[in-house]
Amino acid sequence: MGTTHTVAALKRAARGRSRSPILAAFALLAASCDPGSKGHQAARSASEDTSPPSPTTARDAAAAPISRPPIPPPVPLDTRPSAGPADAGDAGAGLAADARGPVQDAASERPVDAVPPDMRPAVPVWPVVLIDLGGKPIPPAEQIQAKLSILLDPGPNLSQVGIRKPGFEAAITIGIHGQFSSTFPKKGFDIETIDAAGASKNVALLDMPSGSDWLLYACYLDKTCLRNALAYELAAEMGRYAPRYRVVEVYIDGKYHGLYNLVEKIRRGKSRVDIPVPAADAKAGDLTGGYIIRHEGAGLGVGRDWRSQQGIAWSYHYPRADKITNAQRDYIITHFNRFEAAMRAGDWANPQRGYRVWIDAPSWVDYALVEELSYNWDGYVRSVYIVKQPKADGDRLLAGPVWDFDVAFGNFALLDSFRTDQWSYLKKRSGPDEVAFFWGKLWSDAAFQRDLKCRWQVLRKGIFGRDSLRARAAARAADLEASGAIARDQKRWGTIGMKLMTNYFVGKTYKEEVDWLDNWLDKRGQWLDANMPGTCP
Repeated sequence: MGTTHTVAALKRAARGRSRSPILAAFALLAASCDPGSKGHQAARSASEDTSPPSPTTARDAAAAPISRPPIPPPVPLDTRPSAGPADAGDAGAGLAADARGPVQDAASERPVDAVPPDMRPAVPVWPVVLIDLGGKPIPPAEQIQAKLSILLDPGPNLSQVGIRKPGFEAAITIGIHGQFSSTFPKKGFDIETIDAAGASKNVALLDMPSGSDWLLYACYLDKTCLRNALAYELAAEMGRYAPRYRVVEVYIDGKYHGLYNLVEKIRRGKSRVDIPVPAADAKAGDLTGGYIIRHEGAGLGVGRDWRSQQGIAWSYHYPRADKITNAQRDYIITHFNRFEAAMRAGDWANPQRGYRVWIDAPSWVDYALVEELSYNWDGYVRSVYIVKQPKADGDRLLAGPVWDFDVAFGNFALLDSFRTDQWSYLKKRSGPDEVAFFWGKLWSDAAFQRDLKCRWQVLRKGIFGRDSLRARAAARAADLEASGAIARDQKRWGTIGMKLMTNYFVGKTYKEEVDWLDNWLDKRGQWLDANMPGTCP
């Protein structure tokens, strides 16, 4: 397949969202490869109050070095343990694990017929996800009902697809994922598991904790199918919640559709973002948290955003824009306005009154290091999630979870985003895609720099180390190639050797793509070693 179809689709998307500087830039980049919202602004405003959100103790306010539990060693891709039990209300059907993990009994969710690690097949066999649309197309920006089935053991080279009976079936709604990515020939899909009445139903897919919202991420721009996996694994092993994922191959209406990652979407829940449900109003209980707020450049539009007094577009993620109460909306808008005003104040770095009263500094350090290691084009400006803790849990803003790294790790040609010797937080963009002002202020603070430096040095001795990163990527890539999944995906889509719109490097083989990523990570780590600011005592 040539690039003409993809370029034309990208140009149409850019014309349709002409107010987006990023999509306009994409269109220019796409043209070079061609062979031939405005966010909703809330009416409410809040006072420029910069006082702390709640009283703090000397321990809370002190700008002491960040201390964390030891970093665990890397965990194999498909044997990562679940991070706790499902929500008490998540009594949905269980599922089985993938071909290299324990099978779950659908009734009891207890492991059965677990295969010991030393008896697992040398050649990995990924589960197959079968989507039955009944021949119906998926309209843009819409969800339709469909059926999802999972075949845990499709046999060598998928020889048993259509022969063996799937081990799991569920009713779902499905829609095309993303804005920019929705223009790709190989599309990702948003999936919600539902019951017979069409309501959300929590299920445990492929040994991941129970939930109802999932993403089938299409490995398209990232020809290695490693970049998102690397970022999510690293963040999780840093002690942060990050979306769990499983490698799968997908059929749609009986036709092979390619290699995908089945990924948890960012949602509130005991096994995902573990925060309480905020009260509907102050009379009903604690209104202070938890909340999940999102930043997507100029915003998501259609009433899902507000613009802060500092001009930053924030979007309601949890509670959703169509579910949030007036009291909750007023509270979170006021809190963000006060936080941003505090970051503009003269004493923003004061240990007792400044940013450490407002944010959970360790989470912001970890978030920044993942974004900088990956030199993520979207870093700091898109797919940014901020969690607001309730007062009882600290009343602070946590950075993360991390999300969306397909154009990270050097996989982006625009604005030198393939380089290894620049800071992501200093990258000059335009308009609403500029990095929020408070990130630059944090990076300039001596105490924050010290925490960055100390954390970086610890990570470089472990999961961020050169040998660890190399071994992780090599193991994942070897499994994907040995299974035949890369070859099958390339037979379907033929992207290797093709310059897609954002690619800087174009390898002739899968090995060349993986080797380039490995070399890029090595150079990036060395540059960060030499340039990470601060002094660690």
